[in-house]
Amino acid sequence: MTDNREQNSVNQVEPIPVRYWWFKRIAVVAVMLVIVLGGLRWWWGAKAHEALQAEIDRIKVTGQPLFPEDFDQHPVPDDQNAALLLKKAVTVFNLTDEQTALIGNLRKNPKEISELSKEIQEIIEATAKARKLVRSARSLPAADWDFKNVGLSSPAFKFMLHQDLMRILQAAALYFHNQGKHTEAVETLRDILAYGKHLEPLRTLLATLLDIHASDLVSESVEEVVSTLRIADVTTTAKQSSSRAQIKALIKDLSDERALREGLVWSFYRERTFQFEAIHLATGKQGGLGILTIGSQPTPQGWGIGEYLLFKPAFELDGVRILQQATAMVEAAAAPNWPEARRRLPPPHGPPTLQGLKSASRILGRFIIPSFINTLETTYKPLARRRMAAVALAIRLYEMDHGKLPEKLDDLVPKYLPAVPADPFADDGRKIGYRPDIDKSVLYSVGPEDKKDPTKRKSVVFPLKSNLPKE
Repeated sequence: MTDNREQNSVNQVEPIPVRYWWFKRIAVVAVMLVIVLGGLRWWWGAKAHEALQAEIDRIKVTGQPLFPEDFDQHPVPDDQNAALLLKKAVTVFNLTDEQTALIGNLRKNPKEISELSKEIQEIIEATAKARKLVRSARSLPAADWDFKNVGLSSPAFKFMLHQDLMRILQAAALYFHNQGKHTEAVETLRDILAYGKHLEPLRTLLATLLDIHASDLVSESVEEVVSTLRIADVTTTAKQSSSRAQIKALIKDLSDERALREGLVWSFYRERTFQFEAIHLATGKQGGLGILTIGSQPTPQGWGIGEYLLFKPAFELDGVRILQQATAMVEAAAAPNWPEARRRLPPPHGPPTLQGLKSASRILGRFIIPSFINTLETTYKPLARRRMAAVALAIRLYEMDHGKLPEKLDDLVPKYLPAVPADPFADDGRKIGYRPDIDKSVLYSVGPEDKKDPTKRKSVVFPLKSNLPKE
């Protein structure tokens, strides 16, 4: 009886439907797939991390700066620190909007200095204290700005005020020259060059651009005044004439490009550090660097933490490309001329229109790789004009002694010029060009290639005048 009940119970057990067996098989496959994908994700992450670390190690083994502390400098005593005086200088003048606009327009039309003599004189008087501080700063050996985290938008660094003060100094130099005060005009031009040089310890692209701006202001001013610049000789007693020692000192200042060239390289080091910080922030490795604040996380719109963690290795691999391109920019900035710099430039990064996996794999680069190629190219034109300004002053001294322009620039060496400077746009080592045999004599550089027609050049020309007046 009992056996019959047990048999009936067994007979009543319903068999498992076939579809449930398929669910079990699918679940097993899914688990195995997750394990495989997880393993692949782990392998991908390990390889990406290894590649990023290897790139960091390659940079550090060269001794180049990468971490924020690599930019720390030795403190400068206050009595030797030009930065303290320059910081104060931008706080002791306050121009009206009209005066600021006038100074800006004067750079475009320097010949208006005589027509605006009264207005310029008011500006000169209003900025006397600031100009005196800049003059005092010139004699100091170093500058410690005490800014560890300087960026383009840093409120601690008053970019526009420094730029305005440089332009005020240029207006002052032109005004003094127009008033016959040639000694003060030359000294003011030297103040501008020293101003730019003292900004370089900031080691940022912004500071270097200001230094280049200072160089351009002086070159423009030399072009404007050199033909009428009075230079005292042994028979001259006029107090307002420039001395030969002053002119040679200005030539020396113009010829000394070390601070500007080194500053350019260091500014690209700093930009690489900014990008390195962005990589750390995007990959969750902030590590207390804290040198860059990014307003929004550089991930595609709509991505959550899951997608972010999934594609973190892609960010790290993109970080490798970013560092490699930034290092190539550093090497290009150190090039002796523009053609060599162009050869060292990194290949252009993928455009923002990249689609699919390629777009996802380069998301960091699309957000944080800025285009510095144009910035780098624009540094060479002011460099060419700076060199030509030094040559023009040497030609002025030669003309004072010989009553004519030199037949060739080699005639200036070594009495008036240490050496004829190289053309920064030439790839064959040629020197700055000189044409004294035409109606309007010129110094010239071959210039960069025309972007519309690479077979043509856009020459950089520095006009000269023959028969310069001798006092």
